[in-house]
Amino acid sequence: MRARLSWIVGNRLHKSRARLTLAAALTPALAFMLTLAPSAAAAEAAKDSTTALPAVYRESLQRAGVPLERTAVVIKALPSAGPAAGDAVNLAHNVNRPMHPASTIKLVPSYAALHLLGPDYRWRTQVLTTGRIEDGVLRGDLILEGSGDPTLVVERLWLMLQRLHGLGITRIDGDIILDRRRFAQPVATPADFDGAGERPY
Repeated sequence: MRARLSWIVGNRLHKSRARLTLAAALTPALAFMLTLAPSAAAAEAAKDSTTALPAVYRESLQRAGVPLERTAVVIKALPSAGPAAGDAVNLAHNVNRPMHPASTIKLVPSYAALHLLGPDYRWRTQVLTTGRIEDGVLRGDLILEGSGDPTLVVERLWLMLQRLHGLGITRIDGDIILDRRRFAQPVATPADFDGAGERPY
């Protein structure tokens, strides 16, 4: 039987991250590397607002040996920037050409996390035991149940050990168990997503 210790460590998504915009998230050197195909509505809006890539982007592409036809860019304001800002396309290039996602694809799961979990979501790392504390000795196992906290670094683990010591545990007469059940992969095949499991993405 597990006993839960009286403390939990966690991390909070910072609220300001919810205000990320594409233009702010990408550096000038990387903005032209966005290779996500836009929606049909965005593509239509971009047709009438297509602008040439700035010289600094073209020169960077040339130095890197990346052909212009191998890049696609859409930079537009978010609706929250103003009543008509959602229709304003600041820069568009190859908007109708499908591309393999580049590293900027990380913006999609970041937005999904903020949308589904909210800016106040906290990752929880729980400390559990299977025994009792007697004279400073934990007579049982110590279990660390994680949930993917990206800030659980060595320094925070050290603080965790200090908290355990503060609870009166000086020795563990048992095992230290890392509970990884939250990271168990579901039974699936690469083709389950779109029937094209051989594709590199």
